[in-house]
Amino acid sequence: MIEDILKNKPGGERIMNEYARTKSLTDARRRDMKFCVCLTLYVSVCRTSPSRRVKEEYAKGITSLFPNLADPKSKFGGPKADRGPFTEANCLTTESLCCEAIALMKHSADEAIVKEKMKQTFTYRQKMLHDPVKSSEIFTAFPRFLDIPGMIEQDFNLMFGDVTSAKFLEKWPTVYKKKVIDQSRGLTQTGDLQDLVQNAGSTTEVEN
Repeated sequence: MIEDILKNKPGGERIMNEYARTKSLTDARRRDMKFCVCLTLYVSVCRTSPSRRVKEEYAKGITSLFPNLADPKSKFGGPKADRGPFTEANCLTTESLCCEAIALMKHSADEAIVKEKMKQTFTYRQKMLHDPVKSSEIFTAFPRFLDIPGMIEQDFNLMFGDVTSAKFLEKWPTVYKKKVIDQSRGLTQTGDLQDLVQNAGSTTEVEN
């Protein structure tokens, strides 16, 4: 089942070849696989958030094809809980704890720690984004958005869940990307924003 999905999706062969070569998958290939599977779940199976039973079947399919990716503590080898939108119960509850986590992230070379602390400070970050004064300080407070791939995608997954994220990523190159770039040109032009817009523009030219 999973093998058939990957064989019929762009990039699927790269995922299987990398696992065959290394017996593991990089974060980038794991994201590619998640995108392929979630998109298939939505288009072919559910067209809404899939049931727990369906997710478990797909988790077993993934760990059957890629046994080294299985979580030994999980019944089906996959995540121990449904990955819907994040809840505040998973986040740090006080500003002092968030500030400690932010300070740790800025100086940590361990990407796994940074990713976990980014999850724990998600609610704090959302409040910053909706504050007209603090929103411009996001990259100052959370500079790892700029040097660790996948951080923005992780926040998007936490906000909307895997299925909605997969639908968004499918439409990103053709529907949303140009709109986001156009909107960003009307914002206050900081150095970080200009770099992001320039990089996004150059990748658009390559895609075309």
